[in-house]
Amino acid sequence: MYKDYFSLFKLKPQFSINMQILEQNYIALQSNYHPDLFSLKLEKKLALDKIAEINKAYQTLKSYIKRAEYLLQIKGITTNKNDINHIVEEIFKIQESSNIDIQDQILLSTKAMEDAFAIEDFDEAAKQIMKLKYLKKIQEDRSII
Repeated sequence: MYKDYFSLFKLKPQFSINMQILEQNYIALQSNYHPDLFSLKLEKKLALDKIAEINKAYQTLKSYIKRAEYLLQIKGITTNKNDINHIVEEIFKIQESSNIDIQDQILLSTKAMEDAFAIEDFDEAAKQIMKLKYLKKIQEDRSII
């Protein structure tokens, strides 16, 4: 059994992970639990459940935003109300300004989040994750128009 998604894939619980190792361990786990390897109905069901769990863990760690959120979750870090209000105000200003490049803002916020994780400033990392989610939504909305 494993205690978190990182240990499932034999990775340290940190933001920066080796994507190649994640991919290799994912493939190995998939092959170990493939339902065709089992003959009994119960074993097949358990294998399917395990594969679903492996897939969820892989998709979480593969996405840098989901990985960051998950890492904060297992560390018990949440964003406080004052931070949320400040971020929402900042996002409204960005959204109202047509001359601010959203992609540049996403890159800046991603870098700030990576730096925060590197120095274990999890509160700042949580703020940047929230900001990134808003920025990505703005980017999606602008691409639709």
